[in-house]
Amino acid sequence: MATAANPNPGRITSAMWRLWTEFDAHRPKTQLGGIFAPKTGYHDTRAHNPAGDYSRQFAADLKGPADKAAAVDLTFGEAQGGNFTDIITYTKRLDAAAKARDPRLYAGKTPVLREFIGTLNGQVPYAYDLQRRRGDHARDDSHLWHIHLSVTRQFVTDWDVLAGVLSVLIGDTGMALGLADLKYLAHTDDVFDAPGVGAFGETLTPAQLAKNPRWSLASFLRQPAEDLRRFRGETQAALAALSGQIAGLTILVEKLAVSGPSPLTPDQLAVLTDTVTAAARAPGDEMLRRFAAAGDALDGDTPTT
Repeated sequence: MATAANPNPGRITSAMWRLWTEFDAHRPKTQLGGIFAPKTGYHDTRAHNPAGDYSRQFAADLKGPADKAAAVDLTFGEAQGGNFTDIITYTKRLDAAAKARDPRLYAGKTPVLREFIGTLNGQVPYAYDLQRRRGDHARDDSHLWHIHLSVTRQFVTDWDVLAGVLSVLIGDTGMALGLADLKYLAHTDDVFDAPGVGAFGETLTPAQLAKNPRWSLASFLRQPAEDLRRFRGETQAALAALSGQIAGLTILVEKLAVSGPSPLTPDQLAVLTDTVTAAARAPGDEMLRRFAAAGDALDGDTPTT
C-alpha cells in the first residue's frame, strides 16, 4: 500500500508525517486524529501560540521551526466501542519507557516527547509529562480512545530522534544509543578529561568547568578500581576457604592410603594425592587449575560398588 502524501507540508514536517505513516504501517486500523490544528498547544505552531503557552515553556520548545506543528493524535476506533486493549498496551509502553528514561525517548537529557496522553486502564485518562516527570488524570475523556503525543519542538524535523518514539510504541526491544546518549550515560557534564575538554573531546562551558575543575583520570576510574578491589577480597576469601578444605582432603587422602578397600582405583588415588599435595603449595589460580584437571581425570572413572 502506497504511503499517503503529507497533506500540509507547510505546517507538518516530513519527520512528523513519517512518525504517523510508520505507525500506520505497523497498525493499519489506527486512524490519524490529527497533527496540525489551529488551536493552542503542540498541535499548532510555536509562532501561533501565545508566549505563555505551555507548549513553549522549555528551552527545547523554543528551538526548531516556528511554523510547524508538534503533536500527533492516534485514534483507536475499537476503544470508542469499549475495547481498550490496544490503547492500554501502547500507553503502557510509553509510560514504562518514559519512567525508565529509555534513551529512545530522550536525546541526552532532553525528552523527545513533552508529554503523552492515553489510558492505562480504559476507565480514566492518563497523562505523563516527561519534562516535569509526573503523571496526572486531569484530561478529557477523548483520551480513552486516542493517544496524544506532544513532540518537543526541537525534534520535529529529526526523524532519527522520532524513530525512537516509534520504536517504543511498536514494542521494539532493541535500544540504539547515539553520541548524545553516551554523553549522558557517561555524565560528561560532571566529569572531564582535562581543563576545557570533555570526555568526548567537546569544549566545555565555564559553568561545566566550575563543577569539577580538578578532575583527573584516576577519579574517572575510581569505581572500576573499587569493584576490582572488592572482587579481589571475595576471591581471597574463597581461596582461604578452599585452603581449609584442602587440609581436610589431605587427612582424607592419608587415611585412604593406609585403610582397607578403597572406592578409588590406585591410579585415581595417586591423582588425588598428587593434586591435594600440589594444591596446598600452589598460588590461588594454579590451585583452581589443578583441581579442574584432577576433576577431568577422575570424572566417569570411579568404579561403582
